[in-house]
Amino acid sequence: MNADGAWREKDKVGGIEVIIRDEKGAFLAGFAKKIEAVLFAQAVEAYALREGLNLALESRFKSLEVEGDAQPVIKCLQKRGAMVADLEVVCTDIFHLARKVNVVKFVSISRNCNQTVDAIAKYALGLESLEVWLETPPSWLEPFLVEDCSSVVY
Repeated sequence: MNADGAWREKDKVGGIEVIIRDEKGAFLAGFAKKIEAVLFAQAVEAYALREGLNLALESRFKSLEVEGDAQPVIKCLQKRGAMVADLEVVCTDIFHLARKVNVVKFVSISRNCNQTVDAIAKYALGLESLEVWLETPPSWLEPFLVEDCSSVVY
């Protein structure tokens, strides 16, 4: 599962997205969502992780590797360590969901390796409602997914 967030500071709006793929990189599910009243960028990233785990749980996916490029948030989740006070509740939610879904590990990845989800997160900033994709991604997303898979080494 790969999650990301985009944040517009001037109006405190966030866009979150999640892509869930199988071990070979094939698309399984995803979503994009705009959220209001977000005070800082790390919060958007944490919300994306939490909502992604909710999608995985609802879709009955098991044994996930969770990837994200928000290093401070991922490091906290890896070490189950202290987090910015404003994120304590959402990180606690993430820990509980991770146990239910059986998260194998949290992985911090380079922003350069996160182009697909970054594009969707920015797309989500302009959404009026939640978009969920099960089994088949929207056509505009397919080139990003192909590019991602062509750069993955198995």
